[in-house]
Amino acid sequence: MNKMDIFKDALDKRKHLLGLQSETCIRLFSGIFGEEETLTIDLYGEYILLQNFSAESQFDEQSFIENYLSILSQNKIEVKGILIKDRSKSADLKNLMEVRKSRLVYGVIPSDDYTVMHNG
Repeated sequence: MNKMDIFKDALDKRKHLLGLQSETCIRLFSGIFGEEETLTIDLYGEYILLQNFSAESQFDEQSFIENYLSILSQNKIEVKGILIKDRSKSADLKNLMEVRKSRLVYGVIPSDDYTVMHNG
Protein backbone atom coordinates (compact mmCIF):
# COMPACT_ATOMS: atom_id res chain seq x y z
CA MET A 1 0.00 0.00 0.00
CA ASN A 2 1.51 3.36 -0.98
CA LYS A 3 1.45 6.47 1.23
CA MET A 4 -1.57 8.07 -0.40
CA ASP A 5 -3.57 4.83 -0.13
CA ILE A 6 -2.71 4.75 3.58
CA PHE A 7 -3.86 8.38 4.00
CA LYS A 8 -7.05 7.69 2.00
CA ASP A 9 -7.84 4.60 4.08
CA ALA A 10 -7.35 6.59 7.29
CA LEU A 11 -9.70 9.32 6.03
CA ASP A 12 -12.31 6.75 5.02
CA LYS A 13 -12.30 5.37 8.57
CA ARG A 14 -12.95 8.83 10.02
CA LYS A 15 -15.58 10.12 7.58
CA HIS A 16 -18.35 9.62 10.14
CA LEU A 17 -16.72 12.32 12.30
CA LEU A 18 -16.82 14.99 9.61
CA GLY A 19 -19.59 17.56 9.84
CA LEU A 20 -20.26 17.16 13.57
CA GLN A 21 -21.23 20.49 15.15
CA SER A 22 -19.40 19.68 18.38
CA GLU A 23 -16.17 18.51 16.78
CA THR A 24 -14.11 20.47 14.28
CA CYS A 25 -10.72 19.05 15.34
CA ILE A 26 -10.14 15.57 13.97
CA ARG A 27 -6.96 13.53 13.70
CA LEU A 28 -7.26 12.21 10.16
CA PHE A 29 -4.04 10.21 10.25
CA SER A 30 -1.61 9.09 12.91
CA GLY A 31 1.39 7.22 11.64
CA ILE A 32 2.52 6.11 15.07
CA PHE A 33 1.29 2.56 14.45
CA GLY A 34 2.18 2.24 10.80
CA GLU A 35 4.65 2.87 8.04
CA GLU A 36 4.54 6.67 8.34
CA GLU A 37 5.29 6.78 12.05
CA THR A 38 6.67 10.31 11.94
CA LEU A 39 3.59 11.99 10.43
CA THR A 40 0.21 13.15 11.70
CA ILE A 41 -2.54 14.83 9.70
CA ASP A 42 -5.14 16.86 11.58
CA LEU A 43 -8.22 18.70 10.40
CA TYR A 44 -8.80 21.94 12.27
CA GLY A 45 -12.06 23.31 10.95
CA GLU A 46 -11.26 24.15 7.34
CA TYR A 47 -7.50 23.67 7.59
CA ILE A 48 -5.23 20.66 7.38
CA LEU A 49 -2.16 20.57 9.62
CA LEU A 50 0.51 18.04 8.73
CA GLN A 51 3.11 17.51 11.46
CA ASN A 52 6.42 15.84 10.78
CA PHE A 53 8.21 14.51 13.85
CA SER A 54 11.43 13.40 12.14
CA ALA A 55 14.25 15.42 10.63
CA GLU A 56 15.30 12.33 8.66
CA SER A 57 11.93 11.83 7.00
CA GLN A 58 12.08 11.98 3.21
CA PHE A 59 8.79 13.76 2.76
CA ASP A 60 7.76 15.22 -0.60
CA GLU A 61 5.58 18.19 0.37
CA GLN A 62 4.45 19.10 -3.14
CA SER A 63 3.42 15.55 -3.96
CA PHE A 64 1.55 15.30 -0.66
CA ILE A 65 -0.34 18.56 -1.29
CA GLU A 66 -1.41 17.60 -4.80
CA ASN A 67 -2.42 14.05 -3.90
CA TYR A 68 -4.09 14.86 -0.58
CA LEU A 69 -6.12 17.68 -2.15
CA SER A 70 -7.31 15.15 -4.71
CA ILE A 71 -8.32 12.72 -1.95
CA LEU A 72 -10.16 15.50 -0.09
CA SER A 73 -11.91 16.58 -3.28
CA GLN A 74 -13.03 13.02 -4.04
CA ASN A 75 -14.57 12.96 -0.55
CA LYS A 76 -16.20 16.39 -1.03
CA ILE A 77 -14.08 17.94 1.72
CA GLU A 78 -13.08 21.53 1.07
CA VAL A 79 -10.20 23.15 2.92
CA LYS A 80 -9.02 26.73 2.97
CA GLY A 81 -5.41 25.81 3.56
CA ILE A 82 -2.75 23.25 4.35
CA LEU A 83 -0.08 24.01 6.92
CA ILE A 84 3.02 22.00 7.75
CA LYS A 85 4.75 22.03 11.10
CA ASP A 86 8.24 20.69 11.76
CA ARG A 87 8.05 18.90 15.13
CA SER A 88 11.40 17.13 14.84
CA LYS A 89 14.00 17.40 17.54
CA SER A 90 16.20 20.34 16.77
CA ALA A 91 19.77 20.94 17.84
CA ASP A 92 19.16 24.63 17.16
CA LEU A 93 17.48 25.55 20.44
CA LYS A 94 18.11 29.24 19.83
CA ASN A 95 15.73 29.25 16.85
CA LEU A 96 13.39 26.50 18.05
CA MET A 97 10.29 28.71 18.15
CA GLU A 98 10.92 29.89 14.59
CA VAL A 99 11.50 26.34 13.32
CA ARG A 100 8.29 25.09 15.00
CA LYS A 101 6.00 27.68 13.42
CA SER A 102 3.44 26.33 11.00
CA ARG A 103 4.13 27.09 7.33
CA LEU A 104 1.32 27.65 4.89
CA VAL A 105 1.90 25.49 1.81
CA TYR A 106 -1.52 25.82 0.19
CA GLY A 107 -4.41 28.27 0.38
CA VAL A 108 -4.84 31.17 2.78
CA ILE A 109 -3.54 31.63 6.31
CA PRO A 110 -6.18 31.37 9.07
CA SER A 111 -7.18 34.69 10.67
CA ASP A 112 -5.82 35.52 14.12
CA ASP A 113 -9.22 34.93 15.68
CA TYR A 114 -9.83 31.57 13.93
CA THR A 115 -11.25 29.05 16.42
CA VAL A 116 -12.13 25.37 16.31
CA MET A 117 -14.13 23.12 18.65
CA HIS A 118 -12.93 19.97 20.33
CA ASN A 119 -15.23 17.86 22.50
CA GLY A 120 -18.10 20.35 22.26
